[in-house]
Amino acid sequence: ADYSIRCLGAQYDLLLAYAAVCVLVYPLGVNAMYVCLLVRHVSEIQRGGGKHLGFLFRSYKSHYFYWEIVEMFRRFMLVGVFVVVRQGSIEQLAYATFFALIYLTIQLQASPFRLRSERSFALSNFSLVNTLACGFYAGIH
Repeated sequence: ADYSIRCLGAQYDLLLAYAAVCVLVYPLGVNAMYVCLLVRHVSEIQRGGGKHLGFLFRSYKSHYFYWEIVEMFRRFMLVGVFVVVRQGSIEQLAYATFFALIYLTIQLQASPFRLRSERSFALSNFSLVNTLACGFYAGIH
């Protein structure tokens, strides 16, 4: 990094605003587009069609065709939201741990995966909850 460059002025402010918009457009825009595609083609998907959207629902049981959206929401919350909420605080860990635990509970209850081999994905969410909980415990002691 070149610390001699001053990041002030109209050009910097414009580029900063542009970067902020891009950071929001990508995760929110892609998710919104996927939701629109699934809603638009829901009847086709439930009849066994919609192969062009298979990347969104192929891994899930037919009545959980939307689960990829739920999974993308989980990633957005953990990587996009909780990263900036009260950075470095114990509250940040508490929020992320609570959210991950709720998601894990919902995922285990729903069991959305089509194949048994893909159900092991829940184990990775269990590991995430344990890692966050250990960080939370370490932070309060």
